[in-house]
Amino acid sequence: MSRERRVVDDRVFLLGLDKLYRKAMWRREASELLRSSRADAKGLGSRLPFGCDPLGQALSEAAPTGWAVETLLERARQVAIETDDFSLAGLAARIQDPVILTAARESMVLHSWVALGFASLSHSRHKYVWAVDRTLARQAKRFIATVNSLFDEELPAPKPSQAESYWQAGKGNGVIGRCVRLGQDDSQAQPRHYHWAIAPGKDGQGEVEAFWDKEPWTTPRFEEKLGMRTPWPRSNRRPTSPSSRPVLKRQPGHP
Repeated sequence: MSRERRVVDDRVFLLGLDKLYRKAMWRREASELLRSSRADAKGLGSRLPFGCDPLGQALSEAAPTGWAVETLLERARQVAIETDDFSLAGLAARIQDPVILTAARESMVLHSWVALGFASLSHSRHKYVWAVDRTLARQAKRFIATVNSLFDEELPAPKPSQAESYWQAGKGNGVIGRCVRLGQDDSQAQPRHYHWAIAPGKDGQGEVEAFWDKEPWTTPRFEEKLGMRTPWPRSNRRPTSPSSRPVLKRQPGHP
């Protein structure tokens, strides 16, 4: 009986790496990170290109009125290559997928706020095919080695023998609803905040919505908008007028 082929391409690999990273950070935050967050943040910043990632650099180079998903994606890819950036966002920038880059950027901002788990591995029914770009894998190896060394983790190496681990993690990584604030426009009396968020798209792949709002949005708030989360009690929420709600402009993602 032939086995089903499960291909780990660049997209699946980075989704898997994102989930594994978030899981590692959640474990860390649940234990000693609360006691040593300052030391860890200093160490991470000195060993990873963690300050201004390629997307942040792309945003800083253009006026807010010129921020557009496709333009920012192209410039972020160029910056990632030019600066040899191997951060999680730097890896995501290389494949020019707005969904993956949004997910990676949100993970870097919020590390993790939910427990994440694995599906059980099974070698009998499926054949896992490693189809990750060699340059991407080489850069990812540097990121993984740094995280493993700094946080005493065991993220799997980006190689064919780990294809199943990354396929399982990638396919189980729910990125719908993630939202990250990318920049701010202070040119007007009322500052505006620029966001990318991942909304449901065709075939469940997700697509990026870019929007401005007078207030910063977070993943929980965007999930609430999508009906994925129970609204906070009104006593704990700041009133929002209809005019302050964002007008969302949907940008197609790359399946």
